[in-house]
Amino acid sequence: MDLNTNFQSTVSEVLSYQTDLDKLIRRDLSEPFTFSKQLEIFNNIFGVITPLNDIVLIRNTDRKKIESRLSEILKIFERVISFDFVKQDNIKLVHKDITDTLQRNYDQLLEELVPVFALKSIMNAEAINLSSKKQELEELVNNAKKTGDDIKKILSDSQDVVGKFGVSAYSEIFSQEYTKYEESSRYWLIGTFVVLSILIIVGFVFIFIPDPAIPNSEGTATPLSTYNIIHYAVVRLVILTVLFYALNLCSKNFKSFKHNAILNKHRSSALQTFQIFTDASADASTKDAVLLEATRAIFSSQPTGYSNNENEAESPSRIIEIIKSAKD
Repeated sequence: MDLNTNFQSTVSEVLSYQTDLDKLIRRDLSEPFTFSKQLEIFNNIFGVITPLNDIVLIRNTDRKKIESRLSEILKIFERVISFDFVKQDNIKLVHKDITDTLQRNYDQLLEELVPVFALKSIMNAEAINLSSKKQELEELVNNAKKTGDDIKKILSDSQDVVGKFGVSAYSEIFSQEYTKYEESSRYWLIGTFVVLSILIIVGFVFIFIPDPAIPNSEGTATPLSTYNIIHYAVVRLVILTVLFYALNLCSKNFKSFKHNAILNKHRSSALQTFQIFTDASADASTKDAVLLEATRAIFSSQPTGYSNNENEAESPSRIIEIIKSAKD
């Protein structure tokens, strides 16, 4: 049994519960131990996984994550069905644990489905109004009696326009996000330099300007007492601590906003270059490979140099192989 068969089997098993929701709601129990409040979550789970039966192009990594998540949800369904407040201790805690686990796995399922539906949306964007365009082209053929070669060219041009429109729309969204994060990162960079300058000035004052001496009755300076020395030291330590904290805060926020700005710029560029690569080849399998690679570049985390927790970027050999196949 291959991966896709296992995946479809798991999806079908979850959907089988949709035909008898009373088994999950457990109306046979008394309130507040039924699961009627979770009815919306049950319906949402069935609703979001139903389209998976019609989606063929799913990355293996995404398929494994979703299949694992659905297996966890099946276990929760079994816990709901076998739930019996007569045979279980701490019934309230058990009921709360089941509902919390269900909510948590539903939220994680939504996150894992985002790349799948995003890939489907990008593919659908290339077919916007394609049926209406085809009808217009057929009427144009009947009225103008154009040759077969002219019709193929017009159809190809209309498909390119539709595809470019969908891709450019998504590219503009990421471009706007890049602009927002880039502007914010500049403000935090300015704040970093301001705090650093203040810190340097304060440090210069603390090092080169001596502590004030206390004059005595004879008019001469009396050395500072231990109490005064500790007092001045604590004040300086507090001031330096606050400044270092502010410097660290500004620096971290600058790197965070800069990291997000670069990521969104990279995603916008990936969508813009996607059309160029697909235009280079008429082979459908090559276009699918480019589409998968563009999706990976958009939705996977890319190293920018501004984040402490970064993985090494994947080897560019996959892109090179796609470009070579397109040229061939």
